[in-house]
Amino acid sequence: MGRIVGNAVFLSPGRSVSVATVEGAAETASRRGTDAAIASVSAETGRAWNPIAVPAEERSYRLAAADALLVYAQPRLSTADGTRIGREWAGALAGFLAVGGTVIVLVGGEGPEGGTLRILEGAGLISGTATNRVDISGALVHVTRPWDALATGVPLTYRAERSTVRIDLGTENAVVEDDRGPVVLHQTIVPD
Repeated sequence: MGRIVGNAVFLSPGRSVSVATVEGAAETASRRGTDAAIASVSAETGRAWNPIAVPAEERSYRLAAADALLVYAQPRLSTADGTRIGREWAGALAGFLAVGGTVIVLVGGEGPEGGTLRILEGAGLISGTATNRVDISGALVHVTRPWDALATGVPLTYRAERSTVRIDLGTENAVVEDDRGPVVLHQTIVPD
């Protein structure tokens, strides 16, 4: 998973990638682990990443200076709050994607609330309602689209890391799955 998040950040072209980061209620250990994974891919590829913390009131302004947006996993984010945030961000995200920006939303934990997944739904970036996040820590997962840029350098089969979840959603854009559904999704949005 560490390689996948690093690959996602470096989908943006150039030697250096500016990444607007949204911490919200992310756990410190999770955020640090994500940053370390990105730094590892950065060192391996010789490309730099420059994180830019984004306070809520400066979201649109900070996105204008970024190549990618990274929303850290926030498993305790309520369904209502995630949906509301997604709706508030919808216009800014649409504009950001229209100019080639990359949006990375990490989802983790399980339970009745939607977590960061609801941000994508509220913004209209995924359709359907992914009602469940099921913790599959330690389960075998499989790369189903090895040609996808997110899968570069990822073994075809590996054990899911701690707090990895399966999302009960269609598998149309799945890059990695367990035997029941998607674990990593990659969707390309082409502006009208």
